[in-house]
Parts: sequence; structure tokens; C-alpha cells
Amino acid sequence: MLTLAGCGTKLSTSKTTYSNSGMVAIIKGDASGKSVSYKADTESGKTSVNDGKFTFTVPMSTSKQNVTIKDGDASTKVTVKAAQSLGAYKTVATKYNQAIIATALPANIQKQLQALPPRSSRQRKKSPRCRSRSSSNWLRSKRPCSQP
Repeated sequence: MLTLAGCGTKLSTSKTTYSNSGMVAIIKGDASGKSVSYKADTESGKTSVNDGKFTFTVPMSTSKQNVTIKDGDASTKVTVKAAQSLGAYKTVATKYNQAIIATALPANIQKQLQALPPRSSRQRKKSPRCRSRSSSNWLRSKRPCSQP
């Protein structure tokens, strides 16, 4: 008579902490069942086990995520590190839209734009200042002074 030792459900992952791989974290592991289910803050679902191996992806978030993986009665937890934010939506969208518009411009204008220094380092033209009333030339000023 044959008896099978260790017939319990086997479930493990290749790491305990995952980082982003592009826009997702790729979770890999071993399981003895036909499928595993998973639940994270941004995603939940079920994936099949092929030759004792499983893989699924979890979308990145700007906060750390705890992922629970279950195969029958067995369960394990892994952590997905937080992704760095690209920035405020309005700032990122503006830069993206400007880049799209710039690609539609003729090549000679694109070269001119690339030759310009970054906007923050360009000198702003200062408007002529109003002369003080104590100045001897105050009355001859072409521009009226709006300051007291």
C-alpha cells in the first residue's frame, strides 16, 4: 500500500517584497493547486497554475500594498513597494501636451526651440521702474508713477 506524504497544499513566492517592473509589479511563485487567487489594494483576481508555477501582475500605486495569495487553505502575503509619483497631474499633463504640440511643428522651428535655454534660466525683461518723487527727473518721466 502506498501513502503519499506531504499531500498538503504548497504555496510560496520567489520574493517577499516586490518592486515595480514598468507600471506593474510581477508576482511569481509555486503552488500545488490548479489556480491561485490574489487580493491587493489595486487589483484582485485569479490566475492558473502551470507546471506548479504561477505569475500575475499588480498595478503600481504611490503607497505600499500588501498582497494576499491563496491556494485552497494555504495563504501567503507579499509586499509591493510604493512607486514614485511622476508629479502633480496638471504639471505632467501640461508637459506632455507641450511635447505633443512641439512634435507637430516643422523641423526648423523644433531646432530653434531646442536651442533655447530652459525657461527658468532665461532672463525676464524687467519693466522700467517708476522714478521716485525725490528724484530730480521725476517730472520729466515719460511714464506716470503709480506708487505714492
